[in-house]
Amino acid sequence: MKMTFILKNGNEKEASFSEKQTIFEVAAENGIHLGNCEGFGVCGACHLVVENLHDKLPPATEAEEDTLDRSSGLTVRSRLACQIILDASLDGLRVKIP
Repeated sequence: MKMTFILKNGNEKEASFSEKQTIFEVAAENGIHLGNCEGFGVCGACHLVVENLHDKLPPATEAEEDTLDRSSGLTVRSRLACQIILDASLDGLRVKIP
């Protein structure tokens, strides 16, 4: 399965993923640094904007929303990469790093 990262400079990077990986893990495997909190959802550094398939994601938890509230560039499609667990329904996902 594949997903695409839209980097801050506008370039795109396609990456393969396996079920049960987080977007944070896929990014790290592909040389995309999204933060240092190791995926605990507390720093907000892995904030990204989901470009498509947003309706396939589970809703953000209250804790994720609280962390996102401290992020800049927040949109209605903002999520934390460390909190999204990938599965086959997200094949073709596109996310933008603000």
